[in-house]
Amino acid sequence: MKRILCVHLKSWPIDRIRRRYPAFQLNPLALVQTVMAKQRVVDVCPLARSAGVRPGITLAEGRALCADLCTHASDPDKDARALEALGRWLIRFTPVVAVQKPDALFLDVGGSERLFGGLDPLLKLVRASLERFQIQASSVIAPTPGAAWALARAGDFIKPDSRPISAHAVDIHDDEAALPAVLAPLPVDCLRLDTPAINKLHRTGIETIGQLLRLPRSVLPSRFGQALLDRIDQALGKIPEPLLALQSTTPVQAGLELDYAVDSLEAIWLILGRLLDEVVAELARRGRGARQLQVRFSRPYQSPLELPIQLSLASRDRTRLFNLLRCAMETLQTDTGFDAIRIVVLRHEPLVEAQISLLEQDHFEIKGDYAHLIERLQIRLGDNAVVRPEWVESYVPERSWVSLPVSQPGLPERPAGRAPAKMPVRATCRPLCLRPAPVEIRVMVSPSEDREGRPVAFTHQQQTHRLRLAKGPERIAGEWWQGRYKTRDYFEVEDDAGQRFWIFRVLETFKWYLHGAFD
Repeated sequence: MKRILCVHLKSWPIDRIRRRYPAFQLNPLALVQTVMAKQRVVDVCPLARSAGVRPGITLAEGRALCADLCTHASDPDKDARALEALGRWLIRFTPVVAVQKPDALFLDVGGSERLFGGLDPLLKLVRASLERFQIQASSVIAPTPGAAWALARAGDFIKPDSRPISAHAVDIHDDEAALPAVLAPLPVDCLRLDTPAINKLHRTGIETIGQLLRLPRSVLPSRFGQALLDRIDQALGKIPEPLLALQSTTPVQAGLELDYAVDSLEAIWLILGRLLDEVVAELARRGRGARQLQVRFSRPYQSPLELPIQLSLASRDRTRLFNLLRCAMETLQTDTGFDAIRIVVLRHEPLVEAQISLLEQDHFEIKGDYAHLIERLQIRLGDNAVVRPEWVESYVPERSWVSLPVSQPGLPERPAGRAPAKMPVRATCRPLCLRPAPVEIRVMVSPSEDREGRPVAFTHQQQTHRLRLAKGPERIAGEWWQGRYKTRDYFEVEDDAGQRFWIFRVLETFKWYLHGAFD
């Protein structure tokens, strides 16, 4: 007989955010989503709920109810990916784990109770594991997925003044004949029906599954739809409900153990070539391309050596991968020799074969050469040595961008309701070279009554630059939350030698700074 363990995650999005950001553990937290230019609360933690914050209200109303309310953007896609990751972790209890979005997991534990000493010890172990992860969940074992889901979700729909339902009611029975009696006291909300069907049942006065079971089966499809009858039969085990289990994939790797240590580079390259042939063949069979490799060299009586290789684009080109391996081995010491070599693909992505048109050939070759250059620089200089600029939503020049490693996909999560930053449109040009921080300089300005004259000369590093051209000013207001003295007037200036600089004056203090130079 089947035994299905259903894990219902009571507050999965909140638990996921709190696990990633421990600072939210002790503070009331609400997940918000921007709808029609308004930020609305979509989920709250128990602390925020006790303060009166409810899903559906605006963020302004939530802050009025709870002054210390913390917020985070709701991301259903990341919740789904994290739910699948949790399901893969639960494969240690049974090989059959199915994901029921958005907040449930099904485990077929029919053959696993012998390994854990019975169903009760297995259930206690799953609950203890989730509690250790600080995940609020209710888990129940039943003969069918529908019955397990109904019992796991019963606490969300049962009224506080009603008779409590035993969560172990189904665990002590060996047949499915007891299911109608166990499910009878549960609300009809536990049958996994859509909202219109549940509202229609409530309007007709049907509140529990027992009331629904006492009605003639012939009248149910015509009044409430065939889906209601199917859900009842699935919960009672009259029709099968197969579980779509998560597919476990073996890692892409290839290795070779040698009888004796090899220190010849030619022999090592020959071994790496054969191992790469196996890895590339497996990647081609799966339709994937490698993004991150790791080569492990085992040495006799010494700790192994590991060489990480990061790729800019997914690839299974044998020649390209082999050249990267040879580049990574340039600084490798082979005096002691290696008795085992293994190549592991740590990360791979789908790779689709595309037809290259005649006019796109040059663009494709340039893109490939650029990616190969980045990969070689990363191997020689390190993963964090090669960076790329990313725009940040700020008008202050030195804060309008950040440098990120090339391998990093993007910026961290943005605050709720804020769109990705775009490159601002400038009416004037900007210097390509900015100083890490503006340098204060001494400037002579043209006579004026308000001390806002145009610059005519400035001194920097004991060298005086007499200006023959000054274009500006371009006023950039500072960020008020960063403090006072932030408004700047920028000038593009050119001295007698033809050198062009970018200088600015702080409006509040009348101090001048050199910020960059034009090539």
